Amino acid sequence: MNVSVIIPFYQNSEWLRQALDSVFAQTEPPQEVIVVNDGAAEDIAPLCRAYHGRVTLIEQPHSGCAAARMNGIRRAKGEVLAFLDADDLWEPEKLAVQTALMEQGGYMWSATAYTTFGVGQAKTVCPFQTPQLCHQLLLASAQIGTPTVMVRRRAFAEAPALAFPLDQRVGEDTVLWCRLAAKYPLGVVPQALVKVRLRGENAHLTGRANIEARAAIWQKIKAGDQGLERPAGWRTRTGYRLCALLDRVLKNRRLPRVVNRALYALPYVLFRSDAKKLRKQLAQ
Repeated sequence: MNVSVIIPFYQNSEWLRQALDSVFAQTEPPQEVIVVNDGAAEDIAPLCRAYHGRVTLIEQPHSGCAAARMNGIRRAKGEVLAFLDADDLWEPEKLAVQTALMEQGGYMWSATAYTTFGVGQAKTVCPFQTPQLCHQLLLASAQIGTPTVMVRRRAFAEAPALAFPLDQRVGEDTVLWCRLAAKYPLGVVPQALVKVRLRGENAHLTGRANIEARAAIWQKIKAGDQGLERPAGWRTRTGYRLCALLDRVLKNRRLPRVVNRALYALPYVLFRSDAKKLRKQLAQ
């Protein structure tokens, strides 16, 4: 399977270099690597040229990761698209193992487990190992890491609604995973083949970003977005409503991170409770 790698970039060229090195260290290298410069202040052209024509650089005004990824998707030629963030890393066998799974299982999309590094205590996260209730679990607890995902390119051609939403700066990946889960079963590699870097401004660590992301998703659900189901669990629905309310109250306000995390605490508990219940159902 020919693979196109799509990497949006906005800051820290040294991390980008590490990410690219991990791509070119693959036991089965990709067909092409596309870096989309999302209006960064740094000049990364010399870095991309250092890979001797193996990196295609696309320039765009600063528009966010969703726009950068969609720009890369439109330019990609590979049968399968693999997403990587510029601050994350792949294990050398990542593409080989994942493409083999997709070929053997006929999956339209797949994800692997990942480990975190950087700020905080390292942990391993694995996506749900069954297609059943995948969509509902994603709404309650999005455990799919963007740099672990691979999607067949024809999925985007066959269904234009399968896209990263351009109106979201955070949580845009969860929307696409939900849209994909509504149409296709997810192939899961339980091995941790990706390293996700946690840093101070990560959405993983900021309550405000999580509130904003959940509020945007709730608005899409209420508007009848194709592929976004209404949460079945009352706790998840309540969590989304709380996030929508908090987002309106906090709009254009800058609060200390500890306050934002405290405000997100109750929605987090509600989401986590429903996710635990759903996993218990799957285990039965």
